[in-house]
Parts: sequence; structure tokens; C-alpha cells
Amino acid sequence: MENASRDIKHMRTEQILNWPDGSSVASSILLSMLPCHFLISPSEPVSRKQTCYPKDAMSLAAKTCWLLLCLTLLLRPQGAVMGEHVITQVPSLVHRTEGQSVTLNCTVRNTSAGATRWSRDTGRGRQPFFNTGGGASDPRVAFILENHLTDKSIRIDNLTLGDSGVYYCDKYRPGPSSEIAIPGPGVTLTVTGAVLGEDLITQVPSLVTGTEGQSVTLNCTVRDTRAGATRWSRDTGRGRQPFFNTGGGASDPRVAFILENHLADKSIRIDNLTLGDSGVYYCDKYRPGPSSEIAIPGPGMNLTVAAQPDASPSVQAAVRLAVFVLVTLAVLVLCISLYRARGTLPGGRTREGEEKVTEERDTVF
Repeated sequence: MENASRDIKHMRTEQILNWPDGSSVASSILLSMLPCHFLISPSEPVSRKQTCYPKDAMSLAAKTCWLLLCLTLLLRPQGAVMGEHVITQVPSLVHRTEGQSVTLNCTVRNTSAGATRWSRDTGRGRQPFFNTGGGASDPRVAFILENHLTDKSIRIDNLTLGDSGVYYCDKYRPGPSSEIAIPGPGVTLTVTGAVLGEDLITQVPSLVTGTEGQSVTLNCTVRDTRAGATRWSRDTGRGRQPFFNTGGGASDPRVAFILENHLADKSIRIDNLTLGDSGVYYCDKYRPGPSSEIAIPGPGMNLTVAAQPDASPSVQAAVRLAVFVLVTLAVLVLCISLYRARGTLPGGRTREGEEKVTEERDTVF
């Protein structure tokens, strides 16, 4: 029995193992695509019955199966393809703020005849929005690349809250037909209101310290580039008052923009600071025209101006030491001058007495 099993292990056979009961003809056809050669494992029971389908018949069945599969792929209707396989809209989620611009991407890999049109659903059903033939009623909308075969991305300027919705880039059948051949997967656009000024206007840092007589820079970046002036105001404890604006006219010659006529950078510089300049400074975006209504308020920044400090402690100590040394030297010089003027030596002795004592010593010796 062992010799028979070893011979079967190394023997090529033209057999396919029987399938379990209930197997289908399709399974047999799929098996026929594979070579009818298997190495039987030694663990297989030798007593298992084995059969093999006729080689020629199974080859004919395999060819027939492949032919039917190819015909199915070639003759399938174009509209049966899922839109996301031919049309891509990436990313699928886009978020913007009211007043900004947005680009909705769309790539169409199918270049056959037929228009590519945009539609959107803002909560009232799917409605036409923009198409390759132009005719868009909204001047805010335009193609990123005009007349491009595959890139059908669009740009929407000056967004409003009503622009929120799902936008579809669809491929239509040729001719005047309104039937969609390949639907796009859609992209969801969410537009939020510019309620807080710090969403579009940044003033960093929020705390600034300056010194009396020096200069300071107050930063302001405005991301909203729509029409409308950017003006500075400040509150020094008596309410918010106008301070400086993009049209010039500042009453204080110490104030100037860091970058003149820049669209986004509205930072200013204040020279020769005074203690009265301390306060909260606001960089605000106003509505277009002569209106004095603030469209986007800035978050504000607090400026604190400190008084000009006195000399440092180390300098003061050095000055005190120098004065002490000078006074001491002056006292010593004065004492020596007095001693010499009176002819008196230390200890109350006079110069004449000292000379007399010296003469007596010389006589004794």
C-alpha cells in the first residue's frame, strides 16, 4: 500500500477530482480552463474514485465560455457603467465660509460625444446648474479650464449660504437629450456664515507691549478680498473710535501701513509711542461704498505702553560707587593739605619739635 501511494505522488495524471454532489455545470466548465494535471497528496486515500472529463469536450466548453464573456463586455450599454468609475469628484466633502471662493473638481475619463453638465441639490431636488455650453445664469460660476476634454472642474466665487448642497458632474447622451448617460458621484459643499471676524481676520499676537518713545507693529491679516475698506479703530477707555483706514486720511502722522495697498496684509506701525496709546486696537472689514457698517469685525489686540524706565540698578550702583570714591579722595587730599599748612604731623607733634629731638639724640651718641 505504501509503495502504491509513493508512486501516485510522483505521477502526473489526466484526472480531476470528483466534485461533491450537487455541483453545477458551470463549476465543471471553470475547472476545464485549468490544466488537467494535479499532484495527489500522499494523504489522499487511494481508494477515492477519480474521473476525468474528456479533454477535447472541456476545451471546447472553455473556449465557448470565454467567447460569451468577451461579447458581454463588448456589447454592454455604456450607461450601465457606474458613474464613479468614469467620473471622479474629489474630494467628496468641501467646506467654505460665506464670501469665499471654491473649486469643485470633476474629471471625466469618457471622451465620447455628449455634454458634461453640472446640477445641484440644495434641498429642493436636483436642478440644472452649469454646463459645457455655457449659458449659466450665475456669473459667479466658470470652468477652471475652458473646453478641456476631461477636466470639467468649476469655480464658484462669492459664496452664499444658499450655495450649500450636493453638486453633480454628469455626462449626458449626445444630442438634445436630457438623459444622463453617466452620473457623477457628487460632491457635498457646506457654506457657513462669517459670523465671527476671527474666521476671516486674524490679529496675532493678541497682547502687545511697547515702551514709551519706541515703535510697535500691530499685525492684521484679512482673508476676505471682496470689495470694502479695511479700517482700524481703537478703544482707549472712552469707547471705540476711528484710528486708521486703507484710504489714508489718518490724523496721526506716526501711523502707517507696513505694506501699502496689499490685499491681505493690513498691519500698521505706530512710531514714538506715548502712554495714551495704550488700548484695544481693532482691524475691521467694512461693507462696500460709503457705508460705515462693519461687515467682518476683527478680534482685536491689546496694546500696553510702559513708561520709559530709569537707569538700570547696575548703572545706579556704579554711579554711587564712583561718587563715594571721589568724595573719599577729596577728603584725603584736604587733610594732607591742612597738615602741611599747619606744620603738624600725626599724633599732635610739630615739625620743629621733631627736629629738636633728633639733634639731642645725635649729641648723646
